[in-house]
Amino acid sequence: MTNNKEHLTIEGLHKIVSLKASINLGLNDELKAAFPDTVPILRPLVESMKILPKAKSSVNYEIPLTTPGSSQFMKVGQLMAGFVFFFFFSFFLLPKSTTKKL
Repeated sequence: MTNNKEHLTIEGLHKIVSLKASINLGLNDELKAAFPDTVPILRPLVESMKILPKAKSSVNYEIPLTTPGSSQFMKVGQLMAGFVFFFFFSFFLLPKSTTKKL
């Protein structure tokens, strides 16, 4: 919509409000009062949510770190350690030049 500048027209604004109406909690009271004729866009129904027990996945994330020893580096290291704990990852790698402990 934004690429075609549709959001700048009245019809585009109504389309945005219709999209908002179909998302989770819908419209708040102010938007309902401002756009009383809004019809939520129908969301597709997902019929089958089967989880395949034999499906495997591997994901790698690369987060560029700042200079080792800086406070930002320490924060990112602590964040990654939190990911390891929360998502039960097996490990994360720090650059070889890292000498400080997190």
